[in-house]
Amino acid sequence: MTSQISSSSLRRRVGWLAGLPVLALLWAGTTGVTAPIVADALRAESTPIVRDTGLGEPEPWLRIEAEG
Repeated sequence: MTSQISSSSLRRRVGWLAGLPVLALLWAGTTGVTAPIVADALRAESTPIVRDTGLGEPEPWLRIEAEG
């Protein structure tokens, strides 16, 4: 009976370890696809704010960047 419990536990652990690289690949792929979309949306929404803040004369301290 203990051999069945230990082999079942071992299978679960191996399953988790096999699934972690797949999860990491999914995370990396999703980040690679969505990061440019988010950066473009941020840039599009911030451009009018930056333009209107200076009223023709941009503020030297005002910078909009997407990081991370």
